[in-house]
Amino acid sequence: MKKIIVMMLLLATLSCLISACKKEPTSISISDTAQISFTGYNGTGVAELSNEYDWLNKIEKGKRESDEKYATKINSLKDAVAYSISPNENLKNGDSVTIYTDVNEDVFVWNNYRSSTRTRTFVVSGLKELQEYNAFEHIKVDFSGLSPYGKITIHELEGLIEGLQFVPTREDGLKNGERLTIDVVAADGSDVKEFCKKAGYVLKDTSMSVKVELNSSYLTSLDDIPEEWLLKMKNKTEELVKTEYEERAKAEKNSKGLRQLVKYRFCGSYLFYMKTDEFKQKEQSETVNDIVMLYAITATSNTGEFIYLYAVSYPTAIIDGDQFSVDLENYSLIKNDFLRGSFTDASGTMCEQIYPGLKDMDEAYRYIILPKIEKYKYETNVNGWK
Repeated sequence: MKKIIVMMLLLATLSCLISACKKEPTSISISDTAQISFTGYNGTGVAELSNEYDWLNKIEKGKRESDEKYATKINSLKDAVAYSISPNENLKNGDSVTIYTDVNEDVFVWNNYRSSTRTRTFVVSGLKELQEYNAFEHIKVDFSGLSPYGKITIHELEGLIEGLQFVPTREDGLKNGERLTIDVVAADGSDVKEFCKKAGYVLKDTSMSVKVELNSSYLTSLDDIPEEWLLKMKNKTEELVKTEYEERAKAEKNSKGLRQLVKYRFCGSYLFYMKTDEFKQKEQSETVNDIVMLYAITATSNTGEFIYLYAVSYPTAIIDGDQFSVDLENYSLIKNDFLRGSFTDASGTMCEQIYPGLKDMDEAYRYIILPKIEKYKYETNVNGWK
């Protein structure tokens, strides 16, 4: 029994000695060295964390601790702490930002440390105020070409925020007087207002309306032909009809069955103008628009009196301000020469009488409209021919 009591006293004594020798864990503040800086602008500020691990510099190397063991200890303590800050974006002056820590306390205990001061709070300050910004004051808009095939060009001027782009409703196929909308967008696809805020600005407007202003236009409506010019085209076409008959009459002089021009009547006009998509790939030889004057011709041959159609095309009719113009000498006949009657020449030879025109409205469709219908829009005021 005495031996048991002695043994217990020895164990108690040993336990007391061990407890007395054991070192109390050192407390380390793991957020005291952390700093938060604020950048950006009031309302769009960003918080950035720095110096968060500088507390490791306070941990001294033990007297009997090797360099390798000391480095291992430092790295393990560093890996045991993770930092986060919240909120960290879209900050404004006066907001509170807190540093939070996630700690593996077992690592600290193993190394005879304990962590403290795990959170810290900072107040946002020093962010500059956002300035109002009108992006459209930093562009110049130009229009070129002839209506309705005009083009828009947007020139960037000094002071434009880098990364902004301007997108019009359409870039080409523009008609004089129409209105376009130009939108300002961020080149990276982000919200343009937020993009500008990050640059320190409050965007005033995201779109602007502009009026297309072109000096000249291609004719796109028969109603826009001045009466004076309609009369000029009629006179020119009638002159061509009469000249045609005079020349044919000379060729058939002193023959029997001589053709005769009885009368002619204006039936109306066709106007063709190129479709916008076709204009973009227009070939040099193609005309942009054409006015076709259509006449009904009453004539006689040895087979009697008959009526046929005579069509003349005048290309490239332009309106320049208040001035209308078309080259009356740059014309072409639209025809499918046909046989009607015959005559006997001076030598007694029977000859065919050929007429330069179109026999009827079916031919007018095939030779006037059909060749252009794929690439051109058209309108007409032709209403009958007999």
